[in-house]
Amino acid sequence: MPLSGLVKAIAFAAVAAVALSAGYYLSRAHFGGAAQNFQLADIDGRMHELSGYRGRFVLVNFWAPWCAPCREEVPLLMRARAEHREKDLQILGISLDGEENTRIFRDEFGVNYPLLAAADAGSRLLGAWQSGGAIPFSVLIDRAGRIRHRKSGAYAAGELQEVLRAELR
Repeated sequence: MPLSGLVKAIAFAAVAAVALSAGYYLSRAHFGGAAQNFQLADIDGRMHELSGYRGRFVLVNFWAPWCAPCREEVPLLMRARAEHREKDLQILGISLDGEENTRIFRDEFGVNYPLLAAADAGSRLLGAWQSGGAIPFSVLIDRAGRIRHRKSGAYAAGELQEVLRAELR
């Protein structure tokens, strides 16, 4: 291999090693690390601060009323909230749509957990939690405020139950 090819190969290997290390660090910093605190109002005007739920499991679900997979997932989340209430599971739905559309959706579906209409703030938080911008996106946070599970895309019924059984001890 000519010297210039060897230099390119070493440079490539060095860049790959740095990228791999950075990816590992970022994934460790977010999974098992402390969840970023937020304070947002629900569609009835009540404030919800993530740190206020310390001591409980919290499933934060980013969604929108116009998102078909999100609409299909909501009944699963409602059922999970009802079934795991005794294990202190709280679900917070962060809508990336406006308050009026979110309220119409809640009233139509009878959603049994707080819905926070946080279009811009929700999008920023979604990006901070490294979702890649896709919704639905869910983050399960443990009693100590650490991220235990992240899910891009809608949960299937069995999948959500499996995650909750494993984590809600």
